[in-house]
Amino acid sequence: MPAIKFTDAYVRNLKPKASRYEVCEDRGHGNGRLAVRVSANGHKAWQFLYTFEGRDRRMTLGSYPEMSVADAHAACAAAALSKAHGGDPGASAVTQKQEERKAPTVNQLAEQYIELYAKPRKRSWKGDETLLKRNVLPHLGAQKAAAVTRGDIAKLLDGIIARGAPIPANRTRAVLSKMFRWAVSRDMVPANPLAGLPPPSVEHKRDRRLADDEVAAVLSRLDTAKMQPAARLAIRFQFYTAARIGEACGAEWSEIDEAAATWTIPAERSKNKRAHRLPLSAQALAVLREAKGLPFPVKASDDPAQRPAVVFPALQHGRSVDPTKVAGDVRENLAHFGVAPFTPHDVRRTVATGLGDAGTRWEVVQRVLNHIDSSVTATYNRAEYTKEMREALDAWGRKVAGLVARTRFAVVENA
Repeated sequence: MPAIKFTDAYVRNLKPKASRYEVCEDRGHGNGRLAVRVSANGHKAWQFLYTFEGRDRRMTLGSYPEMSVADAHAACAAAALSKAHGGDPGASAVTQKQEERKAPTVNQLAEQYIELYAKPRKRSWKGDETLLKRNVLPHLGAQKAAAVTRGDIAKLLDGIIARGAPIPANRTRAVLSKMFRWAVSRDMVPANPLAGLPPPSVEHKRDRRLADDEVAAVLSRLDTAKMQPAARLAIRFQFYTAARIGEACGAEWSEIDEAAATWTIPAERSKNKRAHRLPLSAQALAVLREAKGLPFPVKASDDPAQRPAVVFPALQHGRSVDPTKVAGDVRENLAHFGVAPFTPHDVRRTVATGLGDAGTRWEVVQRVLNHIDSSVTATYNRAEYTKEMREALDAWGRKVAGLVARTRFAVVENA
């Protein structure tokens, strides 16, 4: 009887019988042989047959035709080599599969990254969480993190760009790269799949500032924009304070001194880790008075003492409105505002430019923005410029209020 040597034709022509049977290849690898098991329903599975510590063992390599004859021979040779080195290839395969089952999915990795790394270290962790939930988890969440490839990431980022969001694509890449680097450091994945993958979009330095008529248009139409009431007020507050949108959205009542007309942003919420006391104009204070009447979650309303400590609470949970969501709200309401595209950070630039155009000294503008000046002059100049900041912001508040009033009057006149 001729020796059995597996070929594609040979294995393909093996027919099922009433009960399961097995065919072994005659040639061996010194430490085991390749076999194919044919079940009664016709399923064919590759087996590696060997002995270990005096006992007959078998190891399933894969199914035919998903695993080709050539791949089965290669897997058999690898198992035989493991056996030759004193190992039990079947037990090793079981252990590997158990470890793979326990390996985190992208969903699980993202959750651990946010809780163990981002929250303790990044004030912008909510932005990371939003990007992951919106752009990554719906597509890769169920996949094993260790199995994610550079191609998977490239396809994901291409999809974000295709929907017209090139800058969010860059931000998503940055968050993913940080997350996978952290995972590598904790031996959760073998490598960072984003290594060597450049940002998908070229970013240019922004110089967008809103003209006076654009400022008036936005503020005049905010009340009818499609966004939460707290988001509208947070944007309005930013127009009068030049604060970062994250700092504005996260404002808490304990930071506000209405009697002194000041808002102290604590160091832990400030981008440069330095507390910042900002004078509040009459217009900014009016926004805060309006914020006291904002609706908040029904559960909290049962007990007035549980009213959120934040100035601009989200309707769903009573915590601060999400600055990333507010930025998205601005983007989605551009047609309603009737102005060219802008971002909350452009509002900050607009206020700074407006203060400069009004004759405010640059060092005062820098203090309003809470920028750190590292020049030699700044080393010796420790002035707080509180009086000058108040005068500048009061004048800006009056100017903006006047622009809005004239715009609304023109609308009534033309109605």
